[in-house]
Amino acid sequence: MVLGLGYGELLVYLVVAAVVIGPKDLPKVARAAGRLTGQAASYVSTARSRMLTFAEETELTKLHQEMQESMHQLQAIRAELRSGVNLMNPGPLAQRALRHIAQQDGLAPLPVSALAAGRAPSRAGSVPSGSDIMLDALAEEEVAHAARRFMSSASGQQSQA
Repeated sequence: MVLGLGYGELLVYLVVAAVVIGPKDLPKVARAAGRLTGQAASYVSTARSRMLTFAEETELTKLHQEMQESMHQLQAIRAELRSGVNLMNPGPLAQRALRHIAQQDGLAPLPVSALAAGRAPSRAGSVPSGSDIMLDALAEEEVAHAARRFMSSASGQQSQA
């Protein structure tokens, strides 16, 4: 069955076409019909290959974007590991670790650090000495106490209201 026609119907159409066209022009018409059929098949093949190429490029673009995002995350973690994991001003790796610990123990990290509050200097790119670490720890303790006092007074005011 070709184009919704049975073989008998197709044979009848070919015989009628041969009678109408005549034996002299029949080879020319057959060549033209063959050429058009070949061109149509070529167009269909080209369209199919372009669609497949487009689909592959789209998938590759998505994969490339995902790889770039992963590389950025890995670079941030590598930079954090090279500079030292700072729990006072956590990077992506330390933030994930703190979230994991908080979920397991039911603890919530304070929303502020001494560095963010301006009470401790940034030591990015340098190796702190023992006294620097002690000063940072004391500054963190002061900020933590102030944050707890603030949070407890804020929760006390909310309960009175």
